[in-house]
Amino acid sequence: MEIALSSKLKLGFVDGTYVRSAVNSVLLIYWICCNNMVTSWILNSVSLDIAVHAIWEDLKVRYDQTNVPKLLNLRKELSHLTQGMMSITAYFTKFRTIHDELECLSAKPRCTCTTCTCTINSKLEAYDQTVQLTQILMGLNEHFTGVRGQILIMTPLPSLSQCYSILLQEENKREISTSTVSLNKDNIAMSIM
Repeated sequence: MEIALSSKLKLGFVDGTYVRSAVNSVLLIYWICCNNMVTSWILNSVSLDIAVHAIWEDLKVRYDQTNVPKLLNLRKELSHLTQGMMSITAYFTKFRTIHDELECLSAKPRCTCTTCTCTINSKLEAYDQTVQLTQILMGLNEHFTGVRGQILIMTPLPSLSQCYSILLQEENKREISTSTVSLNKDNIAMSIM
């Protein structure tokens, strides 16, 4: 891994006189090995704070980028997500996967004051929870219309985990009644024969 300590000092044998070998070159492995050794020497010879800061800054430059096209696709996928034939567990997992990826890509504003009294962060968190809850409920199958209505009139609204639990119980109840009806039909069929 080539780590940039600053815009002027780049670890490619420190001053850049040794250029990284081409990807298909036999010498690439040796260049990487030497570069890692020099990087290790430098990072071990400076104070831990400076080394950690340098690595953090390098990672930030590499990965702290908003990817608007990916963000657009994820928002579109989330807005069109419906339960379909998925179980509640599969539906929630799919929702959380998309939502978590969205969270990673989007930089939400947060209050960074150390003596903040506005409580904006907790208000934003509550708002996000409500948005997530409504998104989950919008994509549910028609079978969950009744329980969806019950969840929406709860005060306060349940958390996403509580909503998941309620819907899972409803799904289990439906599976039990479906299997009971199926067993009754089989018993009637057997008694007719």
